[in-house]
Amino acid sequence: MAFHRLFPNIYSTVYICVNFNANSCNVSVTIKKSGGILSEETKVFKIVNYQISMDVVKYIRKLQNKYLFSYLCIMSKTNDDILLPTNDKARFESYGVSVRDYRMLKVMNSNICLSKVEIAKFESIFSKSLGIDYIFSAYFVLYIRAKELFDTNLRLFVLLEKESMCLMVASTKGIRYGAIFDLHEEEVPLPPTKPIDSNVNKTLDKELSTSSLDLEDLGELEDLDTDLDDLDSIDFDFKDDGKTTDASNAISLDIIQDLGHISSVTLKLQDAIEDFYHNKLYEAEFLYEVVVFASYNMPVQSLMHIKQGLLLDIRSELLDVNKEMIKLAELELGGK
Repeated sequence: MAFHRLFPNIYSTVYICVNFNANSCNVSVTIKKSGGILSEETKVFKIVNYQISMDVVKYIRKLQNKYLFSYLCIMSKTNDDILLPTNDKARFESYGVSVRDYRMLKVMNSNICLSKVEIAKFESIFSKSLGIDYIFSAYFVLYIRAKELFDTNLRLFVLLEKESMCLMVASTKGIRYGAIFDLHEEEVPLPPTKPIDSNVNKTLDKELSTSSLDLEDLGELEDLDTDLDDLDSIDFDFKDDGKTTDASNAISLDIIQDLGHISSVTLKLQDAIEDFYHNKLYEAEFLYEVVVFASYNMPVQSLMHIKQGLLLDIRSELLDVNKEMIKLAELELGGK
């Protein structure tokens, strides 16, 4: 490591950032040299029920073998991660926390607690690689970004991903509250659609061909031939190949899924705010606003839906989780 520091411009530094949820595992690889980014690449692996596959581990091992100075960073955001809004160890048990069961990181007036059992699980999963360099709690990732906005006003900060959400209530006076929610089971399924039976169309055609029309009551049809002749001069450059219907269905699915996701987010936020205001464990004050750091582009309609559900001012900023993890890894490396 010291040799690397002596010749920083000779060797590139590679950050391997792993961020996973119930169904997928993102492995982002960033190669940096002389303070600049040489390349960035993200590979997505399908997984089942949070179980990291051997394909992920083999891919990471290959990277670690290829690059001399590589750092494997893991994002932890399990319900076993705890944010204690106190440094008083005598109060830890009030929050159901035993010091011997957690690895703790002191932040302002609080402690971010990572379960030693969960840490052991991570280490076991990646034991066939060259090992984990850093495990970062979602709380710490959120704190590093949120502290740039700290002032005397109390805000609810949200780190929002598609399948998880981390919350922190804080100001310059300190951190008051924290919670992590799993959102992956909250999706609203699209109702199944039945294909149209071709026999229905055949029956309809037969009925139309055998039916009789009283043309005396439809005198306006006499001018129909003339009207149709006029249409011959219009070029209708349109081909019905089924793609329009497919696109419409895709848009409808996206709208339904987004609505279900944002409705779930809003309900979770309502529960968290209720807990913060009424749980005697927390020093509650009224919230000034909600700041959402989203890992994806949120539609304005989604923000308005949350605002109406919480009756609080809200704003959002885009956040790249992998870049935040790299920032933390560089802080760690700089401190050694």
